[in-house]
Amino acid sequence: MRFLCAVMLSCLFAVVPAAARVGMGAQGDLFLGSDFPASDSFTFKDGAVRPFVGGALTVASDRSPWVFAVHLKGDPWYAGVTADNWFVYKAFGRDVAWFLFWGISAGMELEGTFGLDTGARAGAGVNVFLARRHLELYAQLAWNPSVGVYLRHDDDLFFVRPLYFPLHAGFRVWL
Repeated sequence: MRFLCAVMLSCLFAVVPAAARVGMGAQGDLFLGSDFPASDSFTFKDGAVRPFVGGALTVASDRSPWVFAVHLKGDPWYAGVTADNWFVYKAFGRDVAWFLFWGISAGMELEGTFGLDTGARAGAGVNVFLARRHLELYAQLAWNPSVGVYLRHDDDLFFVRPLYFPLHAGFRVWL
């Protein structure tokens, strides 16, 4: 937990000017995707399509287009970070908007095969502000292809994940 707090605070101080408003919150994650091992076979995790569920802590600033998250999911345990740049942000009115983003991701599987991965992200989402713009609700879908290496694996050392689609929904409280 100390590590997660240190990562979030580092991201916060790296992009937030002193006069900026800061949004911090939590989100639920649903991950659906596939692995391409070094072999030519195409299989979803354990040979079947099944989503992974997880959660994340997020931080954003009204003075920076970057949104950071630290993700955790189980079965197997996995920890990761994402940094998304909201390069298009269009409001429907004062409190509802849609956005497009690009970003990067990195993570590690903490049990089993113990793998490391990194990838690019692109996606879209919507958000709405409530309670005088102190509460933000949002949902976003990303395409997050990645490559990685298994550090403890009998068969394949490297993997490619071209079809990986994280769906995030959550809230941020703005201070």
